[in-house]
Amino acid sequence: MKEMDISDLNQYIQSNKKEANYQVNKELSSIKKRRLKYRKRSDDEIEALNRICIEKWKRAEREGKIKRTGKKELYYAFD
Repeated sequence: MKEMDISDLNQYIQSNKKEANYQVNKELSSIKKRRLKYRKRSDDEIEALNRICIEKWKRAEREGKIKRTGKKELYYAFD
């Protein structure tokens, strides 16, 4: 096993820092290459999603899963 001074270790780290950062950035950039596509929702889709959410909320109220914990706070028992 090779012994090393802390100053030698710091010098070694500094000498290889540029290459290490290059490789890390290269890896990260290849991960982010997947392009996300966004499309605007149609009015019918927005209306349908709103109805679904409202119905889920009303059902949770009927089943007693929503409780008021404060003036502006609600507790929703999510299962």
